[in-house]
Amino acid sequence: MYAGDKLNFDADGNLIGSARTLPFSLSAVVIDKIKLGDTKLAIEGEHAALEFEPTNGRGEPSRTKVIPFRMKLHPGVTITVERNAAHPDGLDAALERIFSVGFDESLVDSAPEFWRPWLRHELDPAAPVYAGPSGVAKFDRTAGVSAPVLQYDPDPQFSVVAKEAHVGGVCVVGVVINAQGRPQQSWIVKPMGDGLDEEAIVAVNQYRFKPARQHGEPVPVRINIEVNFRN
Repeated sequence: MYAGDKLNFDADGNLIGSARTLPFSLSAVVIDKIKLGDTKLAIEGEHAALEFEPTNGRGEPSRTKVIPFRMKLHPGVTITVERNAAHPDGLDAALERIFSVGFDESLVDSAPEFWRPWLRHELDPAAPVYAGPSGVAKFDRTAGVSAPVLQYDPDPQFSVVAKEAHVGGVCVVGVVINAQGRPQQSWIVKPMGDGLDEEAIVAVNQYRFKPARQHGEPVPVRINIEVNFRN
């Protein structure tokens, strides 16, 4: 999840120096060339976006596309990993720390918290979909709860990648609206990719509501919000 055109790692897989981080859905790398030397491994490739296509709703994982992008702000990338030729197994351990090939538990643990419920569900579609924190009910009029009333909803911003690629659509975000009408916790329910999901979370966290009420008292509720990116 590091940006930049040159990334260097030591023999343990630790980043040397510093680097700006990328949104999770812009964190893929498509590898073009690998060169193994006595003292280092050099990898050349391109930064790439993840795009998610939901399936038919029967519990299967979403289809994930990896789309390389090359722009002024996101050039090709060279990744070097220091190597101790006397301990070749150490390179395997370093690469496991640096890269995740597909979705796995280490990737889930490294991803931002608002991504983790969706990623865990992708790893195990039989597991229940994340329903928010315990003790907060999903909005339900039959329970005598009035709906929270939206008062302020700033438009989401487009990521640079999505803007240049003219990508648009709808991202669904789960959110707990607390008794003060403010977002308390948010997470991805239906992602798009291309850096838009992160922008959807930023926008939703700025929303303001008149809180839901039950028997006249403000109460926290859990709702899903569709965030529309119009091109």
